[in-house]
Amino acid sequence: MGSPADRRLNTTLGLAAILLWSTTVAFGRSLGEQLGPLTTATLIYLLGGTLGTAYLALSGKLPSLRALPRRYLYGCGGLFCAYMASLYLGLGLADTHDQVLQVGLLNYLWPTLTVLLSVPILRLRAGPLLVPGAILATAGVLNGV
Repeated sequence: MGSPADRRLNTTLGLAAILLWSTTVAFGRSLGEQLGPLTTATLIYLLGGTLGTAYLALSGKLPSLRALPRRYLYGCGGLFCAYMASLYLGLGLADTHDQVLQVGLLNYLWPTLTVLLSVPILRLRAGPLLVPGAILATAGVLNGV
C-alpha cells in the first residue's frame, strides 16, 4: 500500500496528470501553430520523458529496460507513438475551432479503450458496470462530435 506520505504524493501526481491531460488539446494546438504538430509532440514527450526518468532515477525506482519484454516495449511504444502522432497531426490539420474540439473529444476515447483492453490483456475479471460505463463514456464523446 505504501505510507500515507506516498499515498498523498501519488494522489497529487494523479491530480496533476488529470490537469495536464485536460490541457493537452489547447496546449498542443497553440504550440503546434508555432512549431508544427510533430515537433510539438516530440518536444512535449521528450520533456515529460526526461522529467519522469530523472524522477525515477533519483528515487532509485528506475527499471531496467532489459528486464521488460521486447514485445511489450515495441508493441506499447509503437501504439503510443502512433496515438501521439495521430493526435497532434489531427490538431495541426484542423482548419476550424470546431474541428479542434472534435479531435479533443475523440482524444477522450483513449482512456475508455485502455480500460476495456486491459481486462483481456491482463486477464482481469470485469465488474458488472464496465461495459455500461464504457458505452456511456463512448456515447458522451460521440454525442459531442
